[in-house]
Amino acid sequence: MRTATLLNLPAGTQVLSIQGERGDTVAGRDISTGAYATGVISQVLNQEHCYAVDFPSGFSIFLSPAELSDRTRYQVIRRVIAHFQPQAWIKDYALDVDGDCDIDVTDRLLQMSLADIHDLDDDNYQSDELVYGMTDHAGPHYVTVKDSALEFFGVDAMIDITEDMLVEKRLEYAPKPSSPNGKLHNVHIYAVVRVEVRNVEAENHPEAIKKAEEKAGLHHRLSRGNDQEYAEDIDCFLVDEHGDEGFANSCWYGKDGLTPLHKNKGNPLELHPTVVTIIENKDNNSTLIFECQAEDISHAIEQAQNAYPNGNIVAAMLKDQ
Repeated sequence: MRTATLLNLPAGTQVLSIQGERGDTVAGRDISTGAYATGVISQVLNQEHCYAVDFPSGFSIFLSPAELSDRTRYQVIRRVIAHFQPQAWIKDYALDVDGDCDIDVTDRLLQMSLADIHDLDDDNYQSDELVYGMTDHAGPHYVTVKDSALEFFGVDAMIDITEDMLVEKRLEYAPKPSSPNGKLHNVHIYAVVRVEVRNVEAENHPEAIKKAEEKAGLHHRLSRGNDQEYAEDIDCFLVDEHGDEGFANSCWYGKDGLTPLHKNKGNPLELHPTVVTIIENKDNNSTLIFECQAEDISHAIEQAQNAYPNGNIVAAMLKDQ
């Protein structure tokens, strides 16, 4: 694992002073920045082994790597930067074109699950998801982000990132209070709770769902006064049939209790590697392959149509078929 060194911080890196800074400006005026002041490294002084950090109101200080490593005083605001390289299909080859850019994906990375972070690599599904919708380019592209993510977490391999590291980063990069004491909040947690209703007699699944809702009495089960009440929002339903030990007839339904989502799929949000074949435009009959993670074929086609709005879908299939 990489050591938590701060020797490679470039100019422009932001530094958060948790307790604030006090001192004199160049003009000799006494000044205080206040708590949680944000400064910027203006110079990297290699011979002196320190950094010049500029704070608002013309106040500058010199900090050593050891001082910056003291988490009770400072937080170095590292960011995860993805490099987006747009491409175009030319004679069946995806070639780089103008318009490449760097995109700050720190917040999106911290919202990912640990499993997806472990799978993150350059030019794969997870790296594409990090930049999805953040550029105007619709077409082939290449995303480079892995090295920036490794530096962000201070590890040598993505699999070395632990749940504790991820939680620590989420807390570290959460919005900071305007004062050391912060302010009070009321947080409403909308939790998803599985409620099983057994032995519901019905002619079909929708009827069984309707009877199960009536029998469950969710208001009575879940409401516990003003601070806990049933929000009257159901995500989905799963219906099993008695005697169907292999769950061949089990089916997921949407929140309306009528729309089938998946039959015998286990988790209704399970994603599968899917391949869609597309003719990019009517003037060029050459085909391209669009790969994605999708719940089903229609979900994959929807993603392909979003990526290539002028394309013609030729075929789509699960990759493991």
